[in-house]
Amino acid sequence: MPGEMDAIMEELVAREPLFHHRQLVHSADTFDLEAADDFREVGASGRVYDRDTVKENILRRLADTAVDEMVVEHWRTEDHQLRELGQTPTC
Repeated sequence: MPGEMDAIMEELVAREPLFHHRQLVHSADTFDLEAADDFREVGASGRVYDRDTVKENILRRLADTAVDEMVVEHWRTEDHQLRELGQTPTC
């Protein structure tokens, strides 16, 4: 399983932070494709934001700015961790 988990981690890290990659999320429709109906986000402060609040903020940022500050300021994420929560059922 470690090889599979490494591949999953690599894919997730490439997408992080998801809502700053305009090639992935650039409209209400693409947000809906990327975020589950029960999506929640935990901010740096520890505050939890519901899906509708996150979506509203993302769409506002997309409308207000041509270039995301993450790109301009070279933001990065680090110390990623991945944990398997359950087994995939076999048929």
